[in-house]
Amino acid sequence: MQLNYNQLQEKLDGTRTVTESISNKIGRIDSRINDVIGNDNNKSNTIENLQNEIDDLKQQLSDNITSQNENQEKIKSVLAELSSLIDSINTNYVSKDEFNKLVKKLSQKNSVSGKTGAQLFREADKFFKNKSYEEATVRFKKLVSMRYKPARSNFKLGEISYFQKKYNQAIVYYKRSIALYDKASYIPTLLYHTGISLSKLKKNREASKFFNVLKSNYPTSKEAKSLKK
Repeated sequence: MQLNYNQLQEKLDGTRTVTESISNKIGRIDSRINDVIGNDNNKSNTIENLQNEIDDLKQQLSDNITSQNENQEKIKSVLAELSSLIDSINTNYVSKDEFNKLVKKLSQKNSVSGKTGAQLFREADKFFKNKSYEEATVRFKKLVSMRYKPARSNFKLGEISYFQKKYNQAIVYYKRSIALYDKASYIPTLLYHTGISLSKLKKNREASKFFNVLKSNYPTSKEAKSLKK
């Protein structure tokens, strides 16, 4: 729509104002003609000039009435389009919760744009420690896409999924992390939580393999010591 309802309404009001002004001018000129006729019948030139002014004003008045009618039709068209739009919105109604989720998602997207990897990692780690997992997830995923500390970021994403009891997803992230770097200080935790995740998924045989690797390679770790012998 090139003109919205308010713009059309303002234009229409302006046309009405011009129309009223022209009508007033015509009335004043008529009065002047009567004065001239009453006082001096020989001032034909003056009367003729005034009559020409009236003719011009009448033409302006006619043009303005035409414009006013056109604007009125445009307003009707805009109202019809608005009505159709409202019907469409009602048909494809978005709940308040869905709308809030969309706003939140857009806000999160804006919150990670234009920041360095170091800045994002500090924010992500802080959110992770505060258990603000949704905010942390957005940042760790961005870090992975930026290839900034991808092994550690995948491990953190695995931890978030683990704490949220999304064990299948946790295993995927742990696998990505250890494939990228298997000498990190968090590897005992990764192995331990991978084993527990597998146990939760009733894959005890696979879980035992991870627990055995943990005990064999990191026997002094708190994770290995926590396992029952």
